[in-house]
Amino acid sequence: MVVYDTTTGKVIEKRTAQGYQAESTWLRGQAWGVYGFTMCFRETKDTTYLNTAVKMADYIAYWGLNLPEDHPKKFRDASAAAIFLSGALELRNYVKNPEKYDRVINKIMDTIIMNYLSEGIHSSGILTHCAYNVNSANPDDWDASTIWGDYYFLEAIKRYKNVKQK
Repeated sequence: MVVYDTTTGKVIEKRTAQGYQAESTWLRGQAWGVYGFTMCFRETKDTTYLNTAVKMADYIAYWGLNLPEDHPKKFRDASAAAIFLSGALELRNYVKNPEKYDRVINKIMDTIIMNYLSEGIHSSGILTHCAYNVNSANPDDWDASTIWGDYYFLEAIKRYKNVKQK
């Protein structure tokens, strides 16, 4: 999160609520950015939104992108992956080289299906290993199912199916 001076536009402060640190990037927020700016472009055709979505999509990993290798919560948030996946599937409809995203889209889809489905375990959702808040001391806040993870995953499946049928 960045706080700007409303007069000059200069950065006053950087902070985080759910990322690793203020200078890091919170992956779910990044994924929502890709998704949201893509949808803004879809609805407005304002290329500023498209350019922002592309820049954000090209900068996507763990819940905090600056997380040290030895961090005890080296955790992959499946809900962030699902959000990014759905956003990237929509984004590819608007870029000149949509195949640019195909490798990462296929890898994320395969990884979710092979490693993050709740099949065969007791879970309240479709996806496992999603995060409400990785900074919480409670493991249920950073290793659970989330309603948004399931929603964006189902949406991504629909978009993925449409891409594969073209």
